[in-house]
Amino acid sequence: LAPNMGWIVLARFVVGIASGMASTIGPVYLREVGPKSLAGAMGTLTQLSITSGILVADLLAFPWATPDQGWRRLFGFTAALAGVQLVLSPFMAESPRWSLTRDSASKEAREALRKLRGLRSEEEAERAAREVLREARE
Repeated sequence: LAPNMGWIVLARFVVGIASGMASTIGPVYLREVGPKSLAGAMGTLTQLSITSGILVADLLAFPWATPDQGWRRLFGFTAALAGVQLVLSPFMAESPRWSLTRDSASKEAREALRKLRGLRSEEEAERAAREVLREARE
């Protein structure tokens, strides 16, 4: 728990930097793993989700924003969500686009494409890999 206001300001600064990075990196990752045809929709839905999340967080914060230690729960909740993201991040798929631009024969990239796009056959994954490579060259 913060011993004084300086620690609170520092913690809020760190959370702000992390939020800014996440709101920038998230859309880039989604563009990397998604098909070109969905790029606009993914960008729009990402921004809508971020804005909706801010609204929900503000609405939930009103009852907890009290001088009797309620604000500490708000900060704790922020830390808990960050912890969940940290724990789950190793399960994110590697970007097929990044992998294919490094090694066009990458089996891991094809497997990631199969998982991310719900492809059933190896032929579909190969076709998707060729499409990703073509898009990367454009």
